[in-house]
Amino acid sequence: MRNRVRDKQNQNTRKKQVNNKRWIMWFLLLLLIILGVSAYFVINKFFPPKNDVPNSERINDSQVITPGTRNETVPSSEQYKKVGDLRLMSWNTLNFGSRSEPTSNKFMNIIRTIQLSDADVVGLSEINYDDQLLAQRLNDALGSSWSYTFSGKNFNENYHRSKESILILYKNQVVQPEVSKAINPNNIYTRPLWYTKFKTIGFDYSFITFFGHFDAPGVNANNGETSAAGFSRQGSQEIKEAQAIATVFSDLKTEYPDTDIIGAADTNIRENNNRVFNSDQYSLNYINFDNNRPYYRTTLSERNGYANSYDKWFVYDANSQNILKKSDIPYKIDIINAFTDKIWDKQKSLAAWLASRSRMRNPNPSDFQLISNVSDHAPILLDIDYKLK
Repeated sequence: MRNRVRDKQNQNTRKKQVNNKRWIMWFLLLLLIILGVSAYFVINKFFPPKNDVPNSERINDSQVITPGTRNETVPSSEQYKKVGDLRLMSWNTLNFGSRSEPTSNKFMNIIRTIQLSDADVVGLSEINYDDQLLAQRLNDALGSSWSYTFSGKNFNENYHRSKESILILYKNQVVQPEVSKAINPNNIYTRPLWYTKFKTIGFDYSFITFFGHFDAPGVNANNGETSAAGFSRQGSQEIKEAQAIATVFSDLKTEYPDTDIIGAADTNIRENNNRVFNSDQYSLNYINFDNNRPYYRTTLSERNGYANSYDKWFVYDANSQNILKKSDIPYKIDIINAFTDKIWDKQKSLAAWLASRSRMRNPNPSDFQLISNVSDHAPILLDIDYKLK
């Protein structure tokens, strides 16, 4: 009898202990909920999300980007908004051929960049020699409002191993080509320049634009090249090509008097040797270059962002000042930050990479590898005003 009473007492004690534990657990859970809700209101009060920052504290999206600075707050569409009436873009597209399918990381982001740039005329260099299929694919991807001129089979027979082509895409409702030719004074250029004379539709304004890709930097003894006297770390061939730009302008001025001329090239000339471009025939489209050197650098570097200012505009204003030189016109499209600035879609780029043969070589590419797969140069921009204001 005593054992039964004792067992019943033990059973009641255990029930009380279980109930007590349940109450403690409910109390702790309620306490956690109260603390969580309180923390939410405290955080929102003292650390509001970006979208809730008062208007008076927001940075103006339209503020001017001055040379040598990068504005993290400006969306890409605003950052590259056209300032003039017409925009030109030049880009060395790094060994670009039809083996790059329209779905590839390279092709997709080149098209995306052209569209983002708001350019009306686009010169692409380092196109694979006479790759007509690529030229047509690019034109098709941009749509029926675009057309092109193509250098095709033009090359220098003395440098047959350096054969490449130049493609000039243009908006056919903005400009129409009048003349397209290769130009290579005294057969100097390893890869002949390609130019087109355009006339604007609905306006009595014409201009010439040419594009090129100079000889590779350094000394190539196989081509009989030597070190360039007076120009540090440059081969004689690229220096000759740089010096010949003055002749290009002189010849074009003779053939087309009173016409604005805008040229662009990947020059492979180091910035300390820019004096090779000193000429009374044209000028470089820089604003205070020596104090803004990093801003004008365009060749990609994984360690430093950009390494060299190889990509240059050469300009000649025939009459009124049509060719703009303003600090609110970006010199380059900052592709080294293409993912950060939402210029390109990283997930789409990665998916395109993994769907290609590149996956076999590297199934886990870095951001820099994805970006430099598109090109090892950033595209450069220039604006023109020609309409009466």
